[in-house]
Amino acid sequence: MTGPSIQDRTSEFSSILGQAQKRLGTSKVGSQRQALLTDAQRRQANGSPTGAPNSKAARSEFARRARDIGKGITGTTAKLQRLAELAKRKTLFDDRPVEISELTYVIKQDLAALNQQIASLAAFTQSQHPKATRSKMDQEGEHNDNVVVMLQGKLADVGANFKEVLEVRTKNIQASRSRTENFVSSVSSKSQSALDSQRSDSPLYNTSGDERPNQDTKETPQIS
Repeated sequence: MTGPSIQDRTSEFSSILGQAQKRLGTSKVGSQRQALLTDAQRRQANGSPTGAPNSKAARSEFARRARDIGKGITGTTAKLQRLAELAKRKTLFDDRPVEISELTYVIKQDLAALNQQIASLAAFTQSQHPKATRSKMDQEGEHNDNVVVMLQGKLADVGANFKEVLEVRTKNIQASRSRTENFVSSVSSKSQSALDSQRSDSPLYNTSGDERPNQDTKETPQIS
C-alpha cells in the first residue's frame, strides 16, 4: 500500500501567520488612536488645550500666580503697618502728612491691583476646571478654588484694616485741630486780659479821676 502523501504547507502557514500579525497590528494601532482621541476629547472638555501633554504646566502657572499674589498681600500688609504707626501719632510736631499721603495712595493702588489678580486667577481656574463639568474626583479643581477663597479672605482683611487706619487718622486730625483751636483761643484770651490790665493801670488810659491842675493865684499889691 502506498502511504498518504505529505504536503509541505510551510509557506501557507507563514502566509496565514503574516496576515494574522497584520490584523493584530492594525487592531493595536486603532486602539491607540482611539485612546489618544478619547484623551484629547477629555482634555478639551475640561478646558485644557487639545494636544496638551498633561496639566503640569497649568498647575505650575496657577502656583506661580498664587505665590505672586501672596507676596503682594504680604508687602501691602507691611506698608499698612507703617501707615498705622504714623496715623496713631497725636503730636503735631511728630506728624508726617507727606509720608502718610504717599502710603495711603500706594496702598490703594496695591489693593486694586491685587483684587484684579485674584479675579484673573479665579478665571484661570475656571478655564482649567469648569465647575459645570467638574467631577467629584477633581481634587485639583477643589484645591484651586480653596486657594482663591483664601487669598480673597486675606485681601479683604487688609482692606478692612486699611479702612480702620484711615478712620483713626481722621479722628486724630480732628482732635489735633480742636486742641490747636483751644490753645489759640486761650492764648488770645490771656493776651487780651493782660492788655486790659495794663490799660487800667496806666494813667494814660485812666479817665475816672481826672483833676485839673491848680492855678497859682496872683497876689494883690497892697497900697500903703
